[in-house]
Amino acid sequence: MQPPLSAGSRPSPGRVLVLARHPLLRRALSALVTLDAGLALCGEAADALDGLAAVRRLQPDLVITELPFDVFRGLALLRQIVAGQPGLPVLVVCWHDQARWADAAHQAGARACVARHEIGTRLPGLIRQVLGAAC
Repeated sequence: MQPPLSAGSRPSPGRVLVLARHPLLRRALSALVTLDAGLALCGEAADALDGLAAVRRLQPDLVITELPFDVFRGLALLRQIVAGQPGLPVLVVCWHDQARWADAAHQAGARACVARHEIGTRLPGLIRQVLGAAC
């Protein structure tokens, strides 16, 4: 949640944490976040343990995580994030069979899902949608 604005002040950027195992995906997601002046990349993590610690330490406004080839571990991480930080919106990037796993991700607590091949076109709008719904 953003604090109330005083006269003449600008809203603080939405703080986004990126959790992705693959370095190229992590860089791509982070770059998309930093392109938006209304967002601030507050951190990155490459594995579940570092990701959970970063969520607690950094207190982001949004987490973007991947549902990798090991989908069941990805769902477990998603459930842990949601259980540890109720109300924290999580946006999931699905690597494969997006329709099937998007439903599982939503059931585990994701606010939105995007297929990996759509991150360049759909991710910025989904971030805004998810952050807007969280306020």
